[in-house]
Amino acid sequence: MNTTSTSRKDHALSQSMYQAVLLATGILLSGCASSQMYRSPEHEAKIISIYDSKLAQWPVPFDTLRVPTRFGTTHVTVSGGKDKPPLVLLHAMGVTSMMWKDNIESLSRHFRTYAVDGLGDIGKSRLYDTDESLDDADRVQEWLNELLDSLGIQKACFAGASLGGWSAMHYAAREPNRVAKLALLGPMGIASVSLKVVWRILSLVWFPTESKKRDMIEWALSTNRRTRETFSEHMWVAMDCRGFLPTPWELSDEELMQIKAPTLLLLGERDEVIGSAAEAKERAEAFIPNARVKIITEAGHMMNTDLPDSVNAVLVKFLTEDSSLNALMR
Repeated sequence: MNTTSTSRKDHALSQSMYQAVLLATGILLSGCASSQMYRSPEHEAKIISIYDSKLAQWPVPFDTLRVPTRFGTTHVTVSGGKDKPPLVLLHAMGVTSMMWKDNIESLSRHFRTYAVDGLGDIGKSRLYDTDESLDDADRVQEWLNELLDSLGIQKACFAGASLGGWSAMHYAAREPNRVAKLALLGPMGIASVSLKVVWRILSLVWFPTESKKRDMIEWALSTNRRTRETFSEHMWVAMDCRGFLPTPWELSDEELMQIKAPTLLLLGERDEVIGSAAEAKERAEAFIPNARVKIITEAGHMMNTDLPDSVNAVLVKFLTEDSSLNALMR
């Protein structure tokens, strides 16, 4: 058997499946006109109200910044001392940077944290033009470069969850001199998306009942009651939004090999969203030069909320375990 040919066919199939998932997701989230994210001013106000209620629970002092870039204004919640090394936090799709609420106290003890609202997603960041959205890795790279430059950060640690993990991986591969360490929490783009995921999304597109929406939210957020209570309202409202986001194509072996920063890949034992945890582990260990992988038992896709104490301990240990962070001090 020609293994190279088989590998290429498998990769092409994986890419086609990703395209189907994102096309379906685009249809699912397109309750408003194609040039608008929110269905109405009232709908946007509902999202912001939920956001502000979570920000009011932010457990440490913070400042908020609105950072202009070529693509739009990026909202950033900043915590931790100015004398600490920078840590950039990139969130999962549809939950905003408030997803880090249960982690920020532990992380900001050691870092100046920058919880970023993604451009083209719900939250407080705003695209200037939906035709100029962050629809591929090139634009994500340009956006993050502008953001870091505006914040006065030359090099930082990064933590990314789900789609935020995909963005962080691409940025680390393309800008190795700007990424000191990389922590990935259930990132998209390492494992091949499964037919089960495709079918779940397509069935919701075809039959968008409230029951199916509820099932989708519970599936994405795992069986953890606390996690569902934290994010279900946000995701329910977000389903009526249109996102202007990149398609999280599976990274090639060559792209993964370009990630030079020490990398921690955290995988939820019960995470069905990203595909096969075993495949993700195998690819990371085979192709990311400085990767280590840890399975978080009893955790789903939103592991940082499922089991915050466990995830916080692992993240802090990895991010602070050597003296190289001294070079990031400003």
